[in-house]
Amino acid sequence: MARDCMLALEVGNKIDIQHISSKRSVEIIELAKKMGANVYAEVTTAAYCINRRSCFNKRNNGKG
Repeated sequence: MARDCMLALEVGNKIDIQHISSKRSVEIIELAKKMGANVYAEVTTAAYCINRRSCFNKRNNGKG
């Protein structure tokens, strides 16, 4: 993914990265954007939960 961000920066194309799930990925995308890359990303739905228990908490829109 870092390579793709740098290619987008070098070539000037837009890149849309889907299903990121780590803090490191977010940091790489932030850095690429600060450098001027036209990069967009979305987070994996499963990554919204901090842990298994929080996924099923009613306050977090879970069904539990």
